[in-house]
Amino acid sequence: MNTPEAPSPPPRPVSHRKGWWIIAATVTPFAALLVILFFSAWVRAGRVLDVQRKAVPERVAALRSQRVLRPNLFDPAEEGNAWELETRALEALAALPAEDLEGFPSFSGDEHPNPDPAKIESTLKKIRPQIEDLKHALRRRWVEPNYRYEEHVGLKMPHLSQAIRMGKLLRDGAVYLHGEGKLNEAVDFIVLGLGLADHIVVKGSLVPGMVGIVVRSCIHEALRKILAAHHLDTASLQRLARTLDLLESAEPNLNECLRVDDLFTRLVILDLVDHQLKGVGDFTAGASFRHWFSLRIMMAESVEAQDRFMEGVERVSVLPLWERPAAGRDVLAPFEHHPTAIHALMLPQLGRAWRNAAECSMEHKLARLAVALAMHQAEHGTYPAKLADLVPRYLSTLTIDPYAGQPFGYSVTAGAAVVYSFGEDRDDDGGRPVPDDDIDGDVVWTVKRLK
Repeated sequence: MNTPEAPSPPPRPVSHRKGWWIIAATVTPFAALLVILFFSAWVRAGRVLDVQRKAVPERVAALRSQRVLRPNLFDPAEEGNAWELETRALEALAALPAEDLEGFPSFSGDEHPNPDPAKIESTLKKIRPQIEDLKHALRRRWVEPNYRYEEHVGLKMPHLSQAIRMGKLLRDGAVYLHGEGKLNEAVDFIVLGLGLADHIVVKGSLVPGMVGIVVRSCIHEALRKILAAHHLDTASLQRLARTLDLLESAEPNLNECLRVDDLFTRLVILDLVDHQLKGVGDFTAGASFRHWFSLRIMMAESVEAQDRFMEGVERVSVLPLWERPAAGRDVLAPFEHHPTAIHALMLPQLGRAWRNAAECSMEHKLARLAVALAMHQAEHGTYPAKLADLVPRYLSTLTIDPYAGQPFGYSVTAGAAVVYSFGEDRDDDGGRPVPDDDIDGDVVWTVKRLK
């Protein structure tokens, strides 16, 4: 008799606890790896920032201790800090009522302004003390700005808008005084404007550097208008030549401004991290903690991005000036596509700065050539057959166009000399001026003596 088989027991359900162990065994290594990677990045970020905490104050101290000497543009020489007198002059100008400037074309607000001689004379008389302060400042070689680098995000570069205002006033004043036959005063205004532009850049970041370019451009414009129909005597031309030579030999390098900007950027990074470390900010305790951890890593990445950026800047700085705008764009390109928050703020100014610096340097050299042509004409009654004939009596060397990397163009026609740069398109248009809002043409200076 067959014994019936005992029923097999039903399968035992898999324990939930065992399932969780399987999941945990699978996930834990990956979670541990993520923790290790994050902790490693956090530690590495701390090391990067610790290096900056030591290096940045040392750089600030070195910048503060640097003694900057600039050319002496007025005689006799004086002792002291030029910045003190410039500050006093610019602050007084800032307090000048707007109606006092209405006679100057740059401040009239008209589309086609004409100077108002009565108002100009009244204002020039009123600002004579400020003009004298600027002259005394330019008798001093030492320039020490009172920038507050330790204020980080609140970095103060004083008197920039006032410097532009003074540049416009000196431009209009120089043209007016020349037209009135007051040659010494007209040349004084040219020299004052060039000297102010030179000083405002000292120990400054990119913004003061660009302000210096704006002021210099104002004065270049005034000199170009004057030389196109001038009656400057030999002594006035010699003063202009000396001033332009002194400033060209000591021309501030835009990359020095970028190095100060680099210092400012690192100060901002450290400031952001340190404020979060101290609990500054409108966060809950837990949010602040998580935010500080992520901020620390992000700011360390910003430091490393700044390192790469400055390496590119230094490479650009040794290139010929006409190559720098294009090379500068290559340096900026990676940051344009993937900018840090700080670089996103800096890039628009940087793109313009390299181009504007090249144009300003080109205009300075054109100004010097134009003055040399005027000096040749004053002595011989004619202009030279070629620019090389100006060397060595009127020019020590014959420079090339720093914007195009080739000799300047030159021609003589209808009793006037024309010297020109090929401009941004770098081709010779025969001295045809660049139209508004275009690059197809040349940057032209005309020199003609009035009879």
